[in-house]
Amino acid sequence: MPQTSLQIPDRVDVLIVGAGPAGLAAGRRIVDAGATVLIVDARARIGNPPRCGELARDNFMEVFGFDPEPDWVRWRIAELGNMPVLNRSATESGAARILSRRGASVAEGCALMGLGEYDGVGRTARLRSSHGSMEVYARLVIAADGAPSRVARLAGIDTLISPLETVSCLAYRIIDTTLENANNIRFEFPPVLNPHYFWVIPSGPSEANVGLGVPAHRGHAARPLLDRLMDETGALTGGKRIQTIVGWYPSTLPLETPFVDGLLVTGTAARLIDAELGEGLWQAAFSGAAAGETYVDVGERGTSAQELASYRDRVDRLYGPLRHGYAKRRKREARSG
Repeated sequence: MPQTSLQIPDRVDVLIVGAGPAGLAAGRRIVDAGATVLIVDARARIGNPPRCGELARDNFMEVFGFDPEPDWVRWRIAELGNMPVLNRSATESGAARILSRRGASVAEGCALMGLGEYDGVGRTARLRSSHGSMEVYARLVIAADGAPSRVARLAGIDTLISPLETVSCLAYRIIDTTLENANNIRFEFPPVLNPHYFWVIPSGPSEANVGLGVPAHRGHAARPLLDRLMDETGALTGGKRIQTIVGWYPSTLPLETPFVDGLLVTGTAARLIDAELGEGLWQAAFSGAAAGETYVDVGERGTSAQELASYRDRVDRLYGPLRHGYAKRRKREARSG
């Protein structure tokens, strides 16, 4: 991947901050339309570390916009319509390489530190990497940097989230295990976790991603809880832990207005994630694609908030199900006391 400041252009049509599913899906649409794109990601290596159970919907790749390479999918869950279990590290790093070959500038280990006011045409972003600081002017900035989005906050959108509305996740990747059923997942709401959950997601005939979500204030108890639930479940027996995966997500309602002048907010940065189940990969890809398509549609006319408002219409189909998931979590939470 390009990583030096000498390879980062000082002016582009679109700056995308974050090379997860949302940022990459947006980049694919914009690059293929012939616009200039810079994708920056604060991680030293795009795709690492992975932070979820990696289960996606069966049409994820279609929405994502890339033809998957063989190592992008670990396994398919036959009893759920061949839902893919992704290898997120391979998927995201591979998609970034494809975009780089198609002409996008891609920089790992590069963070956005400041964002200028919209001047009627675009914004100036201040970036920093191990090679120093630089400024980039972009007609549009896409915030795909996860929650709470620093990029959106710098543009004046309130993205702060109460610790009471966050979920901590802990998972193990396990190999050489005996699975009760390698063609279906186990998803449970045991009383010890209520209103949150425990999962066993097969990632091969003898492999699985096993994890749980707990309220953030109980994050310190996640490991003993996960170890206990693994011992109690009948979904798998034995095996070797080869990776520990940690993460968190907002269990809130989505941002109602995920745009301002010169900026669109996508994926988890816009809180487009199921507050009940923690599903966010498909929503990220869908909203990223919508952001890319919005720029392709309105770019020649300008990137004012008035023009970008069509993005909200494009992602509107996400809002009903996400509001429903939020309501279900709150009801379960109320029953748990």
